[in-house]
Amino acid sequence: MVNAVLQIFCYVYSIRISGNLGKKLLSGIGLNFTTDLLIFNTSTLTWSLSNATNAPLPMYGYCVVTLPDGNILYIGGYSLHREDSIPKIIPMNILQLYNTTNDTWTNMSIPSHLPSPPPRSDFSAVLASGGRIIIFGGDFSGQFHGDLWIFNTDEFEWSTGNISNPIVDLKLSGHTATLVDNYMFVSFGRFQNDSLSSKIFMLDVSRKDSYKWVTEFTPNATTIPNTLTNFLVGATVGSISIVCFIIFVSVIFYFLMKRLNLVILFS
Repeated sequence: MVNAVLQIFCYVYSIRISGNLGKKLLSGIGLNFTTDLLIFNTSTLTWSLSNATNAPLPMYGYCVVTLPDGNILYIGGYSLHREDSIPKIIPMNILQLYNTTNDTWTNMSIPSHLPSPPPRSDFSAVLASGGRIIIFGGDFSGQFHGDLWIFNTDEFEWSTGNISNPIVDLKLSGHTATLVDNYMFVSFGRFQNDSLSSKIFMLDVSRKDSYKWVTEFTPNATTIPNTLTNFLVGATVGSISIVCFIIFVSVIFYFLMKRLNLVILFS
């Protein structure tokens, strides 16, 4: 088993690798800052560790999106410099691209004269039709965001998203977003006043020039099975990770107790 799997992750980001059936990629920040990138094969139930030598600095609070070509884009969040261990916000025009085929990283910089979102962490991101990455919310230094930004994966450019019926004071951080058909479900998180949200908001993203909050949703016939499959795969991977951790802790506890009993017996 890969040793890195045994460390406790404070921030974990899991995503399925498109084009590599049965594989999921796991990254995060452990109790010791690391750039480890773990790959779990759901077919063989085995872990492997990325051997990329040009990995970026440890990051957290970012979003990961699998692009149509199967590569993975890392957006926003904080980076941790080993010299001082002080988190530094990552500008939204500096993106990290991981090539899942060649196991390599590329630093993708967007010219500073082009528009880009204000820096942030703990926001949400989904890949919609037409190669659009839609991000919403997040915060930086106590300032919460309720804006919508669109990243064009073909042109590699940012643009603001126009919401025709904005919800007053809807600013969220630490929430999730899931795309179902042409609707983005924004769930939970916390508000500007630090209170927790128990609400689910639905955004119609079918049009590229205008977005709209809605209160009703009728899924297509094929949506429910696909969504259920994705949920079951995610739940399975999560359950396996938890079981592995419990087994590891149990083994350590057993040997500690066994040693303690021997000391008491012969002392």
